[in-house]
Amino acid sequence: MLDLEGFRLRASRVYSEATLRRKLSVLRAYGEFLEETGMEPGPESLAKWMDVLSRRLSPQSVAVYARDVLSYFDLMLLDVDERKVRAVRRTMPPVSLRPAESLTADEVRRLIEVAEPPYRLLFALMFAYARRLSEALRARIDLASNTVSFPLLKKRGEEWATFPLEPWVRRLAKEHARYYPLSDPFPVTPRAAELAFKRFCGLAKIEPGGRRLRPHLLRHSRISLSVERGVPLEVVSKVLAKHASVRTTYQFYLASTEGMAERVPSAEEILLAGSVAVGRGEKR
Repeated sequence: MLDLEGFRLRASRVYSEATLRRKLSVLRAYGEFLEETGMEPGPESLAKWMDVLSRRLSPQSVAVYARDVLSYFDLMLLDVDERKVRAVRRTMPPVSLRPAESLTADEVRRLIEVAEPPYRLLFALMFAYARRLSEALRARIDLASNTVSFPLLKKRGEEWATFPLEPWVRRLAKEHARYYPLSDPFPVTPRAAELAFKRFCGLAKIEPGGRRLRPHLLRHSRISLSVERGVPLEVVSKVLAKHASVRTTYQFYLASTEGMAERVPSAEEILLAGSVAVGRGEKR
């Protein structure tokens, strides 16, 4: 009843191997439930399955399982009643937010400096435009129009997002063109890119420090560093992350916003900055 192979092919361009394995395992269990009950994939059967799971699993686990099934609905473009999906989401136990792992700006700079073609440009694109590895590997670079485009997998199918080339990225692209055609800039597999990333992290003296060193850190880093520098989360979500909802951005990049409270100026500081005397009864 579930097209697991079709999901695997689509999801392999979006999720890491470990995440994809977990999702497929969850979907197989959901598929068994559908066979036992004779129900069809959709919000109604998901709600029933969540009720069954809640009798033996923690609320956190139920939430993870439910979100994995919802990702199937989204990627497979399942024709479901969105109102019922929203109703299911409202009943889902909350998932504790954890900060996205990221690199510091200096670590990103060192990594790109030590990386060799074709990975230098690949990593630069992932960071500069906050793209996933699967998206960056299929990038279309046009020096004539000074743009770069990436394929984004959305609910209604694949969409292409185009960005202007930043000057430093353009320089790297022109250097890259000496070794590889920009029409097919990255003749490497995702696995090769992951291994290269770890190797270049070692050369750049980047220690794990509790982080899992993988290319996706570059996307996290671009978004987190932007939020830390005061870019509104809504702008980051729409322009960089290209998330369907700002809630997704907030969930993954909560850590970047937690420290911002310390940088919020007091009311007195704001008033004094505007040349308004406070507490002295002065009038202007």
